[in-house]
Amino acid sequence: MSLPYPVDPTDSEFGRMFSNISTFVDKFNTTSTSFHDYPCEMLGLTPQIGAAILPSLRFYLYASTMFVISGLIGNSLSVLVFSSREMRGISSNVYLLLLAISDSLYLLSVFLTKTLTTIRCLYFPNSAADIFNRSTTLCKLLQHTMDMFSDYSTCLILAFTIERYIAIYLPIRFKSLCSVRRARIACATIFIAVCIFIAPYHIMYIGLFNNYNVCTVLDGFETVFTALYIVEALVFRVIPVFVIALLNGMIIVRVTKLRRRKRKRNASMTPASQTGGHSNNRNQRTRKADKSMQLTIILVLVSTSYILVFIPVLVHFVLWKMRVSNWVDISDLAMLTSQNYTRTLYISGFAINFFLYTMSGRIFREQLEKIVCDTQRRDRSTVVTSVEATSVL
Repeated sequence: MSLPYPVDPTDSEFGRMFSNISTFVDKFNTTSTSFHDYPCEMLGLTPQIGAAILPSLRFYLYASTMFVISGLIGNSLSVLVFSSREMRGISSNVYLLLLAISDSLYLLSVFLTKTLTTIRCLYFPNSAADIFNRSTTLCKLLQHTMDMFSDYSTCLILAFTIERYIAIYLPIRFKSLCSVRRARIACATIFIAVCIFIAPYHIMYIGLFNNYNVCTVLDGFETVFTALYIVEALVFRVIPVFVIALLNGMIIVRVTKLRRRKRKRNASMTPASQTGGHSNNRNQRTRKADKSMQLTIILVLVSTSYILVFIPVLVHFVLWKMRVSNWVDISDLAMLTSQNYTRTLYISGFAINFFLYTMSGRIFREQLEKIVCDTQRRDRSTVVTSVEATSVL
């Protein structure tokens, strides 16, 4: 059996630094009797460095669990807001709605794969809690789910960044180019493209090697899987991130110029001109421009935060590949420790969008408050009705 190759940039586990199981056994001087828990060995829980790796591994466990819980709650509230009648008519909200769903599914898959395995290895070594490494079906399904929604979220962020670029640089053509219908078609097309590309080699080349209870790339398919994985990472993650960064830079430059012009125009207006007959129309245009600017700021924050959490993971992955090729000399402990921290940071990117919306989006906050208040009113009405019915009886 060959060791598993990484199936996402956060997943360059310890054992994957070696080419096959024999080199792994030789590296740590293990025997067939002591080498009984390969998933835990991959986390770095070995006699050589196990004690040193524990602090970062526990940090990953506690932080990732917190991000999964808070992310699922925040993303669920985001789904409620963006699926409301008032928000469905904006094309950008189509992307944000599906982004919240995609992020939630990614967080769930992370918990069922990496987090459960870490919990078992640290606290319940004799249990079968890590279902990811116990069932061939769950191995393929969860690994595909995790990779797919990581790719899908990245592509959704790229899609709404392109839309914001059009809104800023081509405002006259924006309505005709960026409708709700086209946004839905774009989201469906992206989903199908990602699924079709990654599903075949996840189904064929990933499986459970029962002798070691580990979900891995199957023996004999490492080369073809690595080639396909590199293409996947480039097409659905690395290239989109660089395009997002470029477009964000151009959007920020354009928005800064527009704000300067607006301030100069407002400063040059006399009080009489501000209270003229066209003041109502001017105020309506101002409110509309403010909403568009607010949406632009939210989307730039979301895309920028994703870039910031992705870059450390990408750097770690590149260093890992260089280490495997003997281009750099980095210790096992350093690779594992940095992996736990960069992976945690990456997971946080799928959990923080709700907080970005609430901090920077007045419209989002107002809609969320309206949903919460309506729910409370319905609950009070239900209680009053039930009390009245009880009193009548």
